[in-house]
Amino acid sequence: MKKIAGLIFTILMGWLFSVHTLGQYYSSGQDPASVKWKQINTANFQVIFPENYDSTANYVANVLEYAAMLDTITLKSKVKKIPVILHNQTAISNAQTVWAPRRMDFYTIPPQDTYGQEWFQQLALHEYRHIIQISKLNQGLTKILTFFFGEQITGAVLGLYVPLWFMEGDAVAAETELSNTGRGRSPGFAMPLRAQFIDRGIYGYDKAVLGSYKNFIPNRYILGYHIVAKARANFGEKIWNHTLDNVGKRPYMVVPFSEGIRDISGKTKTSLYRDLMDTLKHHWQLQATDIPFYSHLETHSPPKNIFTEYLRPFQTDWGTIIAEKRAFDDIARFVEIDEKGNEKILFTPGYYFSGSLTYAENLVAWTEFAYDPRWENRNFSVVKILDINTGKVRTLGAKTRYFAPSFSNDGKKMAVVEVSENQKYRLVVLDVSNGKRLKIFTSSQNDFYAYPSFSKNDQTVVATAIGDFGNRIVKFDLQSGKIEYLTDPSFTEISSPVFWGEKIIFIGAYSGINNLFMLDEKSKQISQLTSVKYGLTNPCVLKDGEILFSNYTADGYEIAGMRLADEQLLPLSKVNDRSVKLYKSITAQAGKILDPSKIREENYPSKKYSKLANLFRFHSWAPASVDVNNYDITPGISLLSQNILSTSFTSLGWEYDLNEETGKYYFNYTYEGLYPAFDFGVDYGRRKSYTYDSLENRIDYSWMETNFSTTVRLPLNFTTNKYSRFIQPSIEFEYL
Repeated sequence: MKKIAGLIFTILMGWLFSVHTLGQYYSSGQDPASVKWKQINTANFQVIFPENYDSTANYVANVLEYAAMLDTITLKSKVKKIPVILHNQTAISNAQTVWAPRRMDFYTIPPQDTYGQEWFQQLALHEYRHIIQISKLNQGLTKILTFFFGEQITGAVLGLYVPLWFMEGDAVAAETELSNTGRGRSPGFAMPLRAQFIDRGIYGYDKAVLGSYKNFIPNRYILGYHIVAKARANFGEKIWNHTLDNVGKRPYMVVPFSEGIRDISGKTKTSLYRDLMDTLKHHWQLQATDIPFYSHLETHSPPKNIFTEYLRPFQTDWGTIIAEKRAFDDIARFVEIDEKGNEKILFTPGYYFSGSLTYAENLVAWTEFAYDPRWENRNFSVVKILDINTGKVRTLGAKTRYFAPSFSNDGKKMAVVEVSENQKYRLVVLDVSNGKRLKIFTSSQNDFYAYPSFSKNDQTVVATAIGDFGNRIVKFDLQSGKIEYLTDPSFTEISSPVFWGEKIIFIGAYSGINNLFMLDEKSKQISQLTSVKYGLTNPCVLKDGEILFSNYTADGYEIAGMRLADEQLLPLSKVNDRSVKLYKSITAQAGKILDPSKIREENYPSKKYSKLANLFRFHSWAPASVDVNNYDITPGISLLSQNILSTSFTSLGWEYDLNEETGKYYFNYTYEGLYPAFDFGVDYGRRKSYTYDSLENRIDYSWMETNFSTTVRLPLNFTTNKYSRFIQPSIEFEYL
């Protein structure tokens, strides 16, 4: 039995090392060398941030401490103190949790399609849940193995056994159960899965998880949330606690994740998926039969034979429609559709922000990434303008952080949302001819603005404002500079307000499906305008009073239009939310939510974070020589280091050559924190070979060998428009 156990252990270790998981030794890119870093240390976090970002970093530290307390309510684990790096010079809206070395990276710009919660509160609840998930694996045999392999073994167990749908689904469940918002409460989040189930059916587990080149498959966040939340509704929070415990304690089992599910539910992973999704489909079908749909929508987009989405529709002066087209089998395009449904490509943008298209007076504009040639964590969002008549494209400003552009009706002005490096949110009105700032709006609460749109006379702008209060509609007077809030704060998701005469049309989630609603500015009354099957987005009011929007189907968004009729108006007081409300059961299990008014305002002391003193962070080791660049495994020992800023990388150890039966010591180091990157490598050890004399007698001989190499290289990114361009000139010196 000991021999068998040893054999199993050996096979397991070989398996672990042969399938290094995504995220191990992952570099998140580098910030500019000129950035000076500081740090705040709390009980659970080391917040590392750029100089002059103290106020926001202190707020983030308080939010993180609050989130850490909440996140462990329904998923139990002891978590060690973890670094959090704040990257404030990028236009990316994201965050990531990385293991080996363990850390969290926050990218500080909120996205335009965010729900009604402050950005850092969202990130803290979601990303810290990932830390709890991975930390929970560090028990039993996995914990013992960390003494022999370091952090990489926990990452390996995670990658081998825990599906990504659980990782992201559980994190979405956490952000939903522990706040008044979260994607689990958003109708638009569930919409793709709901449409698939009702119109296409439930796909098999493997197809749902692994994806398809034939059919559109909702992403792992959507699928994962519905599996995780529905399983908790049926079996309580213990199902996922026990499952992760089982993986951490028994990684020697073939399918410990599935076995953990079976222990609680009596079902395998795949049978649990099928049963949960069957129940969910039934609930969604009942919801669909209970909703009075308005059927008089006119479709303006061409017929589709593959999943295709048409977003941001606008009508031109000559009657055609311009929109974003995102097809399953093609890159994104801007297209023009005539009255007969014929479509032509108007322009192919580069790496742009989806949903940013705007149109007026023969001009099309959008926001696009502008990359720093050297620093991956410094990029910009610039406005590009296409003149349809001439075909010429120009950029409105350079090195800007502009988002969600919206033309005035005469095409002479543009409203954009701006986010500064010190986290100040602004609505800015620009002169389209030269990019000059005509008006800047800020709020005392530092509200984040989204989806701006001009009134018919171009004297006011309407948008949504997002903050601790949730979201609400706000109006900006361009002459007086006055800011007026038109709706009360609410955590019900609202977006995309546009003027329709003296009224405002916007998207609201009041009915449990994203529909069009109308706000009467004078009476402040809100009425429902549409009742579609799955949901809609991007409303646009035409000059003749017709409303265009993108209406969701199982084949993607199509362009639809309608005219307003009095009998369609349904007062908000009579609107019923008939959604499934899957979040209610998990919210009840948590028992607490993040209350912004209860976030502490402790003023943590900050101090310098030394780049030099923190060049090395040894996170993993192994009784084998591991080449992390090529994933080669050879006999020997190895020690691996990567610093928190992802600028310094080290591997050292001893490697045994099976062919020559000799060993050598090696040391490899890379530094990418300066404009040129430097690589240094040295190895020393015995070599063996043989020759034959004149009598054909073999003569074996050996020698000691030292090899040395150093490289200076300049990794540059010249990506512009729709073409990716990279070049890396280098100079290398080798001594053999």
